[in-house]
Amino acid sequence: MPPIVVLSSFDADLVWLGRRTMVRDLRAGVPESLLDRCGVVVSDVEALLPRLAVAGRGEPLRERPVLLLDSVGPAHLPAASVRALRRGTNVRIGYGVAAHRAGYLRRGLPARRLVHLRPSTAFFPIMFREFREPRGTWAPPARPRLFCGGRVWRDWGALKEASAILGRPIEVVTDLARVQLGEPGGLVPRDRLPFAAFCRALGRSSVALIPVLPRRNAGQATLVLAMRLGVPIVATATAATRECARHGRDALLVRPGDPRALAAAVGRLLDRPDEAAAFGRRARDTEGWLARETAAALDRFFRRMGA
Repeated sequence: MPPIVVLSSFDADLVWLGRRTMVRDLRAGVPESLLDRCGVVVSDVEALLPRLAVAGRGEPLRERPVLLLDSVGPAHLPAASVRALRRGTNVRIGYGVAAHRAGYLRRGLPARRLVHLRPSTAFFPIMFREFREPRGTWAPPARPRLFCGGRVWRDWGALKEASAILGRPIEVVTDLARVQLGEPGGLVPRDRLPFAAFCRALGRSSVALIPVLPRRNAGQATLVLAMRLGVPIVATATAATRECARHGRDALLVRPGDPRALAAAVGRLLDRPDEAAAFGRRARDTEGWLARETAAALDRFFRRMGA
């Protein structure tokens, strides 16, 4: 059976549904000899589309089934990207927010080329070997520890204000070369970590904070990872976060851009450790269901594509 090729800028040991999965770094280019032997190419819209537009780079991919995972949503796709997607009849779009389907249709993408993967933007955590290993039950650390990870469309301003209201520092792990935090205030920034180290840091936290900017399709990967680890979660309520977590059951979801609500939700979980642990247990159960749903959707897609 032809292997699946994942084009990525991540350096990782990846597995996907037990199939043969090869990972190649997009930054170094992809040899045509490799593509001749592959079944399906998987990448993300923002990484691959610019390369498809470069003469001599995109031609080998035009004869292969390609699954592009869209982490920005149809409203934020540049017009040039939409035109490239319309032309690429071999391309399917994997999207992680059900409500976005109508937006892709309005922008002229045929329904037959749309694949709802819940949550599609978390495809790297699904594939990491460490992510698939069983985890112990979450336990609150001896001293409260607040954690925020990620780099895409985070509301750093609201996070700083929440830290000031709480009177507690918040550890932030992000890509400091790409993210401009400004004056850190109560944030304790750390540069991005290898995946296993990121998991350990997240798993040792009292609360995982995921403050996402309004109307942005972001935060799903970190949210699902925190759910997998059973860590209590406070996140802003967006279409992307509500796709994965239910307010009052799996997490506390607050209004975007509201640092007081963010701080109040964190304070509630710190003051009620039993309730926090119950949130974490329910989130783990929900994540297991999400993982099975995503795996089944991917399995159907790959079989249909012959991989």
